[in-house]
Amino acid sequence: MTQSMFPTAMASVSWSATEPDRWELRTITPEGALSALVSVWPTPYPPSLLERYDALAAIGFAVVEGGADAWTWRETLDDDGALLLVGGAGIRPVVAQALSVDG
Repeated sequence: MTQSMFPTAMASVSWSATEPDRWELRTITPEGALSALVSVWPTPYPPSLLERYDALAAIGFAVVEGGADAWTWRETLDDDGALLLVGGAGIRPVVAQALSVDG
């Protein structure tokens, strides 16, 4: 793949009908590769906005543009026809300078 399908890295939070009591969050590189790091919520309900942001911060990322509107949601089917719910948001690495009070 020579052209990235994602302009920035992405966070993906997803639920599958095959595992209805599990939501997971992963990061996706601009090249489309999934991170090995996974945050899991053992619940049938989607993680709150704050829970998603905390999970991203724990692995060194933040959403590019904050707020609930930063996440886009869609329904799709997996290869076996099971329902998938997927939310995505552009993310960026959190750097020490961004955390500094002096800037």
